[in-house]
Amino acid sequence: MEINPLWLFLLLVVFVFLGHPLAYVLGAIGLFFGLFFWGGYDFSPVVYYRFLEMAQSFIWVCVPLFIFMGYMLERSGVADRLYQAAHMSLAGIKGGLAVATIIISAILATTIGVIGASVTTVGVVSLSPMLRRGYDRRLVAGTILAGGGLGVIIPPSILLVLYSEFTGTSLGRMFMASFICGLVLATLYSIYILVRCRLNPELGPPVPAEERAVSAGKKILLASSSILPVRYSSV
Repeated sequence: MEINPLWLFLLLVVFVFLGHPLAYVLGAIGLFFGLFFWGGYDFSPVVYYRFLEMAQSFIWVCVPLFIFMGYMLERSGVADRLYQAAHMSLAGIKGGLAVATIIISAILATTIGVIGASVTTVGVVSLSPMLRRGYDRRLVAGTILAGGGLGVIIPPSILLVLYSEFTGTSLGRMFMASFICGLVLATLYSIYILVRCRLNPELGPPVPAEERAVSAGKKILLASSSILPVRYSSV
């Protein structure tokens, strides 16, 4: 019997809005419709062989490597130097530190691939500088969360790896499509921050000139020592 996907989607929306965890809702709806409409004799082998096929896939090897790569960048201090380099270049602009946070989030997203690690890393290096310079708390929190969310969009993304394996979609094509979407989203975030801070400078005041008095050579050195390790670790 053919099942209208609309019913599955409606049930998904209802149970999610009732506050149930998404993973349990997806699993329960799939099991219920599979057992009820297909029957246990036809449905059980499908589930078993699908799990067996996924467990034998070599694509899972990249998941721990992505996590390890992001962990090393955070522990080595590269993320902190990367934020300092962007901070020095954009500190004189209204909302510049928030835009720098978005840029760093997009760069780190090419190496970390996990939203939790992205938010933690970006929050550690950018939260204190923005609050110390009088940035609005809501703008700071929204910037960090939005930037950290880029970690599951810009490849390599573990979520895309899992989705590719579940659906049988080409991982390379998904990476190409999500990379473009991630850059567009990061650009829109930056434009929104600049416009809001332009209309209301109190949300993101520029850093005083004396704090931005850094030589061009130091900026280049700091940027090179932070961007190059991230670049080569993402290859």
